[in-house]
Amino acid sequence: SAMESISYLAQMSADKGTLLIAFGGGSVSDHVGFVASVFKRGIQHINVPTTLIGIIDASIGGKTALNIGDSKNQIGTFYHPSDIFIDLDFIDLMPSEIIADGLGEMFKYCILKDDKMFNNFEQYLRAKSKELLYSLISECCELKSMIVSMDEKDHNVRKTLNLGHTFGHAIESDSKNQISHGRAVIN
Repeated sequence: SAMESISYLAQMSADKGTLLIAFGGGSVSDHVGFVASVFKRGIQHINVPTTLIGIIDASIGGKTALNIGDSKNQIGTFYHPSDIFIDLDFIDLMPSEIIADGLGEMFKYCILKDDKMFNNFEQYLRAKSKELLYSLISECCELKSMIVSMDEKDHNVRKTLNLGHTFGHAIESDSKNQISHGRAVIN
């Protein structure tokens, strides 16, 4: 839990100069980002996403969230990482389920952007071209960054990034998280 992480930081005498590194998927970057935002009223953190959802969505934008029980994203802050390191070599290491989960989020970006991206997404699903996937990842990251720069605190245009998430979070919660985030969002 976040409180356990905060207690651990206090026990090890972490201070304002401590740097946290989130190495993992979206729930890891949310957890570490939240802890960084509240410990000592804010310390630096870096995101190193290792899942497709983490790469194209969770690591970008500074939105942190924690669940309460089975209820998604009940506590959170807006707190940007000091840096984000994306290593596309992680794609080769991801199980197909993790890729499929990320494709659910990618589909959302394709709907939000344009027909060209949507067509490239369809082509990727048919051909599974690594180069096409990398291009789609880049477009997702650019689109998310652009939207966040226009509406950092989720008051206006950034809400479009919630496409599919209202029902998706309900599906995740109802399934006791047996249905993954990306699959729930795409449903």
